[in-house]
Amino acid sequence: SEYNGSPVNLTNEHQYKMLLPGQTTPTSIDPTDLTFVDSDGNPTSAPTNFGTYRIGLTNAFKNRLIDAYDNYNLTFGTASYQVTAQTIALVLNGAASKVEDGHPATITSNDLAQNKLHLSWGRGHDTAPAGITYTMQPDDFEVIDSTGQPAVRPGSYSIILKQSVLKRLNGQNPNYTFTFANDPDHRYARYTIYQASDLTVRGNQTTDVYGQPTPEALKPGNFTLTV
Repeated sequence: SEYNGSPVNLTNEHQYKMLLPGQTTPTSIDPTDLTFVDSDGNPTSAPTNFGTYRIGLTNAFKNRLIDAYDNYNLTFGTASYQVTAQTIALVLNGAASKVEDGHPATITSNDLAQNKLHLSWGRGHDTAPAGITYTMQPDDFEVIDSTGQPAVRPGSYSIILKQSVLKRLNGQNPNYTFTFANDPDHRYARYTIYQASDLTVRGNQTTDVYGQPTPEALKPGNFTLTV
């Protein structure tokens, strides 16, 4: 079964079968006749976390079988049970920008402080799963072009979460397998580098009375802006 944060409930799992003496067709086992066991075969509590465990017959069921097949010397084995990691596709949304300055684009602390980027833990889940602690840092992201190169010139680019962040999350949280969303519209956030331009301001303005205590307000209509 897949990890869900709760102890495994065998009654919710697949059908179990066993081959009894004299039978050629396996017989179904009621889940209530099964229990998780330790390495010595002793009953133990149901697991919650990722891993491989053992299940066996309850002592009560074993005794019933021994009574029913008293002409046989019954031995009882165990079977393996796997709790698999829950897969979560990370979804990155948002947008950031700057005016070209000749340097590769990066995500800044100011971008994050202004909530320009948002990380979802699967569609519709805005918060991390219970037990997961992660705070976005500027160095967790790259801004790249369609070939994976740093973004320098004016244009539109992609913001991606670094593979090292994904590796760290997976290494710290074995109950989960974090991946990137397959949908390009949700795997990347957007970054725009705007072209730098020289601006020329022309115009003039004079005060009506020399030495007036309150400076006259600037009149935008007296000036023109040329790119």
